[in-house]
Amino acid sequence: MKMSTRELETLILRQNRAALRWDNEPIDQPLSTLNEARIRQFVQTAGLS
Repeated sequence: MKMSTRELETLILRQNRAALRWDNEPIDQPLSTLNEARIRQFVQTAGLS
């Protein structure tokens, strides 16, 4: 069975969705540089708390 370019692209993206998420990347700065208030606001706004 032949797949179109679009079908192949969709298949690859589906299989690698987790790897493509920006939030899966490790932080490259010390935790002390993070703004706790902004993180709390983000978590609350995103409904993660």
